[in-house]
Amino acid sequence: MTELQITPTVASDLAALAQVVDATGLFPSEYLHPLWEEGQAEGQVWRTATEEGRPVGLAFAGLEPLTEGCWNMRALCVAPDLQGQGIGRALVRDLEVALAGKARLLLAETSGTDPFATARAFYAALGYTRVAEIPEFWAEGDAKIIFARDLR
Repeated sequence: MTELQITPTVASDLAALAQVVDATGLFPSEYLHPLWEEGQAEGQVWRTATEEGRPVGLAFAGLEPLTEGCWNMRALCVAPDLQGQGIGRALVRDLEVALAGKARLLLAETSGTDPFATARAFYAALGYTRVAEIPEFWAEGDAKIIFARDLR
């Protein structure tokens, strides 16, 4: 891996990030532009990981409505061919730094299904605590698993 850079996401990153989102299957990439526009209006924090000038990862978080400093990491994705190289960790840590002084708590939500076991282990390894499980949330047989980290 060459030098990795984490920077605030800009609109010109979105086309390349849509390809990353498509490759990961995190969500349909046609949602990326509306999510970006909504995020800009709501003051969300977005970060892009870039390698050799090419966006290869994305993370963003937004304030949970009606809370005092509880933010939710709405997305984290890294190009599949680059996963396991520390890019996700760098994105999360940069997001945490960007939220310093704004967030007291950062949530990360994932699926309880077997294909997401690696994601659950990832959040635990970063010091996030599994705090909740909502059965049948995403679909029948697919629970929402919620992790949290105190950022104070």
